[in-house]
Amino acid sequence: MERADLDSVLAQLFDRELLFHGFTPYMRDYELVVYESVDPNPKYGLVPRHLRFLFRYCTEAAVHSRVRPDVWARSFSDDLLASRHVSRESTGYVWGVEAQEIYPGATAVQDSERARYWTDQVGIAFHEVHIEANAQTIALVFAEVTVEQVASGYTPFSVAAAGHAEAYASGSRHPLTSPEEQSASGLAPKQVDLSFLRPDLQALAVHTGTGEVMWPRSYAQEVINEISAAGIVILGLDLRSDGGGTTPAGLSTEISWSSYRRNSERGTASIDAARQQATEALRRPDLTEFEGYQWVLVTWTSA
Repeated sequence: MERADLDSVLAQLFDRELLFHGFTPYMRDYELVVYESVDPNPKYGLVPRHLRFLFRYCTEAAVHSRVRPDVWARSFSDDLLASRHVSRESTGYVWGVEAQEIYPGATAVQDSERARYWTDQVGIAFHEVHIEANAQTIALVFAEVTVEQVASGYTPFSVAAAGHAEAYASGSRHPLTSPEEQSASGLAPKQVDLSFLRPDLQALAVHTGTGEVMWPRSYAQEVINEISAAGIVILGLDLRSDGGGTTPAGLSTEISWSSYRRNSERGTASIDAARQQATEALRRPDLTEFEGYQWVLVTWTSA
């Protein structure tokens, strides 16, 4: 996609109302649904319409709030979810309007390092754009963007009792059972070779049966150090609640905690950078808020 074409598309977002944004159900692309409000003057033939901006092959997406902290502090009431009008009497951010003005607008990032990284890795041209609305800033890395008009009733996602995604999920569940239980049932658990670790860390490991391994949170730092010392790159950390074999009521099974994005580092540099990032993730102050997740699943790859 040429830069001039991209700029032309982004210009269409300026001062429009953003109604919805997020990844598509198939996860490859990122979409924005925008309302274009115009004066329906029959002289010009203009009518309001909904447009769908589809950012194709979206490899990165980041969303940050633009609502000021002092406004956030006044915006916790659920009454603001039901309110449909903004007035001088509004005490906080009126979430109930369910729209945010795209202002100052969308711009392409010049000489983007993230776009250059994906261009080099994948082999096609990528772009980075920042979309600033009055409630959120959205940063996307993608290859191309298309625009189409959508009719009333368009639904980005709907829950289905027996959709193809539900059928896939039902067929891909792997219960966390002990090797003895799996052996008795005729299942062969997929064991990961941990011979590069100390014997005590090998003994503490819980294999999920799908090629992933977790350890008690209190040993996670030692595991990270041992894996790095073996010349292996830590890719990510996930907090798990099911190290005992089941997910406790009221908790999720897994929470993504840290993901290492390799830029230009290779060899020892990438090993050290990944270990440092994983270590910093374990030191995050908000980790104490997840006391129900006392296991850490570690993923890694060769340097």
